[in-house]
Amino acid sequence: MKTKKELEALRLEKTTQMQTLIEERSSSMDEETLATVKTLKDEVGQIDMKIEGIEAVRAVAVRTSKPAEHQAKDVQKEFRGAFVGYLRGEMNNAELEKRIMQAGTAGKGLETVPDEFYRTLLNKILEYGMIFADANKITTANHGDLLIPMADDTGNAGAWTAEGGTITPADFVTSQVTMKAYKCTTAIVVSTELLEDAFFDVESYVASSLGIRLARTFENAFINGDGTGKPKGILAGAVNVPTAVLAVCDQDDMRNLVYALSPALRIGGVFYVSDAQRKAMDAWVDTTGRLLLQTQASATHATAVEATLYGYPVRINHELGDPATPADNPAIFGNPQNYWIRNIRNITVKRSDELYALTDEVLFTATTRLDGKIVNANPAFSKSTVAG
Repeated sequence: MKTKKELEALRLEKTTQMQTLIEERSSSMDEETLATVKTLKDEVGQIDMKIEGIEAVRAVAVRTSKPAEHQAKDVQKEFRGAFVGYLRGEMNNAELEKRIMQAGTAGKGLETVPDEFYRTLLNKILEYGMIFADANKITTANHGDLLIPMADDTGNAGAWTAEGGTITPADFVTSQVTMKAYKCTTAIVVSTELLEDAFFDVESYVASSLGIRLARTFENAFINGDGTGKPKGILAGAVNVPTAVLAVCDQDDMRNLVYALSPALRIGGVFYVSDAQRKAMDAWVDTTGRLLLQTQASATHATAVEATLYGYPVRINHELGDPATPADNPAIFGNPQNYWIRNIRNITVKRSDELYALTDEVLFTATTRLDGKIVNANPAFSKSTVAG
């Protein structure tokens, strides 16, 4: 069997013979010469196949000899390259799935969008959605109703019983929360010129735009949703704590939010406040003039925990209301792990070239299915409602 170097030399020889024949007989090419050129061309093609085979074997050997982390990076790079090709229209959905299944495991091959791209979307959602980031998230394989049983035994206690007396049983109260699968969608139209521009970062643009849109939709439902066609938000199930003063939510009102819940449910509690409420809180001081908000030494805007109030983290949520507007809800308090988010599947991104063909644009859609509800037999959140 010839080596790659020998095959390359033979290919050069055959190619030179073919080119010489074409140049010498270009004006008087007979059938015999045409047959010879065709034979040389076929031989060059067979040599190319052998060279490609040798290179493929070497590539596999190099890949398998790499450390596991290097192999993982190679797979991620192939995922990213395949998906960018899909976004730019260089391959269709079937080709994308084939590439992904060849590059990764069978489980990853089942997803239309590779994990690398999904993480980009998820990062944007975590960046813009506080409740989504903090809540208790579960993922189910099917889309049917998910029944979560609960028991409330807080109304029962033991009893002092005389010798030989009868023990009286007391049943505890049971209930259940039903979590459904609501579909959340968004879409973006991108011009063909942008997709064909090699300097345009199409992956980041599409992932960022779709991720932010979904995040805004999620967060609004997790706070304000009524449970009809969308998740049921925290405000719908929170204990109402009216403010003591008209059009103001002060430090006493915030303290009342804490004590509206039982001691056990205050553990892990977080204050979520609107941006306007957070601004007002910056000026709160105690009787000695010290700021009530305690800034953490390691606090950064990136972690969204800049300060604490009464020992509980304070985080901004843009779906909450204005403290100067009557009936608005500028603040809530509770342990976010008592809010459950059910995911049915990962976010799916699809490309369509037909709908906007006349305007030479491409449509990208993102869909997912989820639900959100407070899951606790006892009141788990409290909300401040501005008096007015």
